[in-house]
Amino acid sequence: MVRFIQRRSKIIKTYDFKRNLITYHLIDLTVSNFTISYERILKNGKIGFQIPLSFGYSESGSGFDQNTMSNKFYTGLYLNFYPTGQGIIRYVMGPGIRVGIGSNNDYYYDENGNHVEDHTDSFYGKILINNGAVFTPISTLSISAILSLGIRYFPDTYYSDDIVKTVAAFSLNLSYRF
Repeated sequence: MVRFIQRRSKIIKTYDFKRNLITYHLIDLTVSNFTISYERILKNGKIGFQIPLSFGYSESGSGFDQNTMSNKFYTGLYLNFYPTGQGIIRYVMGPGIRVGIGSNNDYYYDENGNHVEDHTDSFYGKILINNGAVFTPISTLSISAILSLGIRYFPDTYYSDDIVKTVAAFSLNLSYRF
């Protein structure tokens, strides 16, 4: 809802926004994850705290590389900055941290030529920088597109050069605002 406030013979246009968001991460389904999050936006509309909750449902690796870590579960905390506050179309950016349990999936041939599949579950962590746009066509619905870049720490990988790795992710989200 758009409001007009008059201050000292000046009319200021303000945006009446909902400060709580429950978000469903649509793109995560393509990498075998079910992810939702809760975000609370502070009263000034420029800072939000988001807590994701994700469950992985595939052992075959998430993403396009079969010899990779797949998510079993993660949660975390994102600090979202909205430099221009809330409105119909807004830019969002900020740091985030994730912690979770992942499965290391390795497929190889042993010395006898037998195909071997090996899965190991372990703790992992990610530090991310998020950038994106939020479109709010009505006060109770938002659609957002977020690009995340950062690093991943996964200590129980088979290859030492995969312990710390750069990561990128894209998320298309649907949010209910209340």
